[in-house]
Order: sequence, then structure tokens, then C-alpha cells
Amino acid sequence: EAQLYMARFYGWGTEYGKSIEIYGEIIEKYPDWILPRREKGRVLGWTREYKKAIRTYSAIFQEVGPSKAAELEMNAKEDFYKGYDLRAIKEYKEWLEAEPNDQEALFDLGQVYSREMQWSNAKKTYARLLRLLPGHFRARQALDKVEVLSKSTRIQTGYEHYEGDSASRDIDERYNRIYSSVRQPINENLYLNLDE
Repeated sequence: EAQLYMARFYGWGTEYGKSIEIYGEIIEKYPDWILPRREKGRVLGWTREYKKAIRTYSAIFQEVGPSKAAELEMNAKEDFYKGYDLRAIKEYKEWLEAEPNDQEALFDLGQVYSREMQWSNAKKTYARLLRLLPGHFRARQALDKVEVLSKSTRIQTGYEHYEGDSASRDIDERYNRIYSSVRQPINENLYLNLDE
């Protein structure tokens, strides 16, 4: 238990290498204990080592046996990593049905809602997490960001160059494009978008 908390503290403090090392020691000593394996997968995801994270979850089923909670987490994380947001929302909801107060699931679900610009769902999810853990500073930051993004005008400018040549040289295409875009939210489901 003490080692598990040390691994968590190192992970939360962004000392990911040390955290993963301690999780590895715990797994070696207690190979049938699923929780450290799940948490190691989470930390690997935080470091953007997504394939290793999914392999860590998969190893649970091969080395320990079936675990519904670990399967739900792995499926949700995999869709989250791949950017399959609509599927990820469904998977996170299923995970939260099995583990209603899981802080990792709540935070990730808030991120997916934010990516999809579902601001009210993101706010509710972060608020729920903050009720469970008022000191979760990343949830507080995310909630503040959602408040700003849901009301702010987004301006984007850029330049594109495209060149495509056909093998027969019958159809060659080249263009340069300078563009600007302004997006103003009217409400959560309606935006005014102007492109030039």
C-alpha cells in the first residue's frame, strides 16, 4: 500500500519514470494485484506512450485473468488516445457505471467533452470531480478553461501551399492560400462561423 501511494505521488508530481519504476516493482512482487497494473497504464498514457499503456492493460487479461473494470478502462482509454470521441464518451460512461467515483474516468470524460465542445457536459463532469476531490487542481484549471472557451471568440489565420502533379502531367494542381476564420458561440449548440 505504501509503495502504491509513492508511485501515485511520483506520477501526480510528473516524475513519471520513477512512478513507472515503482509500479513495476509492485507488479513483480504482487503479479495478481490488478490495481497497480491499471495505474501503471494510466501513467504511461500521461507520458503519451499510448501503445505501451494499452499493452499494460492487455497484460492484465493474459497474466491475471478477466477484469471487467480493467477492460472498461482499457476500451475507454484506447478510444480517447485515438481521438474517437463519440465512442470514448460511451466507453467512459460505461466505466463510470461500474466505478461511479473514479477520478481518472471523470477527468478524461471532461476532456473528451471539451474536445467535442460539449461545454455544459464538460462543466458538469469537472464539477462532479471537484465535489469528490476539491483539491484536484487540473480539474479546476480545466473547468476555468471551459468557462472561457464556451464564451470566447476564436480567431484563426494561416497559410497553405498545395502541389499535386499527375503521372501523365494532364492534371497538375498548385495553389497558395491565405485564410482567416472567426468563430463566435451563440449558445452551446449554435456558432457563427465566418471564413475568408
